Parts: sequence; structure tokens; C-alpha cells
Amino acid sequence: MNIWIEEELVAEPVGEGFESSQKSSEEYPKASVRIYEPRVKILDASEANSINFTKPDHHYAVVKLGCELDPGNDARQLKAGFTAAKVLVPLWGDGTTYTKVFSLFPVELRTGTPQAVKLKLEPAIEVASTVKVGLGSMETDVLVGQVAPSIVGFRGEHEMRPYWNLERSNQAPLYGMRNFWLLLEAPKLSSHCFISCVITTSLQAAVGPLHFGPKLKDIAHRPRYQIDFAQ
Repeated sequence: MNIWIEEELVAEPVGEGFESSQKSSEEYPKASVRIYEPRVKILDASEANSINFTKPDHHYAVVKLGCELDPGNDARQLKAGFTAAKVLVPLWGDGTTYTKVFSLFPVELRTGTPQAVKLKLEPAIEVASTVKVGLGSMETDVLVGQVAPSIVGFRGEHEMRPYWNLERSNQAPLYGMRNFWLLLEAPKLSSHCFISCVITTSLQAAVGPLHFGPKLKDIAHRPRYQIDFAQ
């Protein structure tokens, strides 16, 4: 997989009583994220028809997005780990039409008893087996068994700002590789759409709680990846 975005996250102190007056940014733990180039499959008519509630006059695309959350060596030496993260994937249309989230995966994965993660975007939408060709199997790529961390997905504002909230559980640090899927819907007149990605995290460090975010926060100026519907 090719890295699409790699960036160091900027730490900001949060909460009352944080001893920030003597702390400089160089003294905070370093954290970074790596976002891999999206993998896309445009569904043909038969594949789209195999999904409940799809429309015949629309494009449908499955997008797999992988990212790595890296708290860095400094954080690990301080016995720190991410406590939460948010993965936001904004969508834009081609300027004349809108692309929206038809569904996303995971929708909700909680800790607790072992879970068998099925090849479904959500309970009412089961994707045909052909969809997983070239994208990997959702069943094998998502954590199976004791799910950690907990993950909850949202379609977001106007169904164009999907995001996932991740929270660590059982005191296990939150880091490493995570995969997310989107099922996009666009009118037949659409030629393409764009997606971006913004990741923010929280970390409990020895110096106190920290919030991390990218230096470039404005989604209007973030890198965009173009998805062409005509292939």
C-alpha cells in the first residue's frame, strides 16, 4: 500500500491544572498518523443491484481507507497511549452533483464477548461476495474476537462528512493499523468525487492529558483523492 498522507500531529494541553506554563511543544510526546491511498471499487449494475435499497440511476463505489495511529517512541517511553481518536473523511462532489454516504463500516463495534464480524456494511445491507475482490475481506481485515478499541461510525453532516470515533478499552492503548469502508452513492450524471481525511487523537501522557491534531486543520485545504465513477 502506498502512503497518501503522513503527518506529525501537534499536541495541545487540555483540562484544568495542566502544568503548561513551563512546557514547550518540544517537551510533549510526539505522535503521527499515516493514511494510505484509498482502494476503490466501482460497482457494476449487478453488484449494485445485489445491495438492498440502491437506485438504478446512481453510481455506487466501495472505498477502503487504511490508517496508522502512531503515538511515537516518546509516548511509549512515558507509558502513554492514545485514549481516543476521530477519523473524519469529508466528501465533495464534482461541482455539479453531490456524492453521499450510502453506508459505512464499521458502524458499531463494542468490547465485550467475542464477535464474528460479517461482510456487511450495516445489518440491512449485505454486500455481494464479488465486492471484496481487490479490497480485501471486511471479515478478515476487521478485528475478530475481542474487539478493541470500541468504534462507532457516523454518516455526518448532510451524509457528506462521515467519521468514526474510536475509544480504547480495558486500559489497552489505542494505536496501530485500522481499516474503514465507505459505500458511496452519486447520481449517474456524476463523473467523479473527492475524499480527504483528518485524524485527531487524545493521549494520556505522564505530563497530563493531551489532544493531538494536524497542523493543517482546514478541510478545504487538505489533500484530496479523486474517485472516478467512469472506469
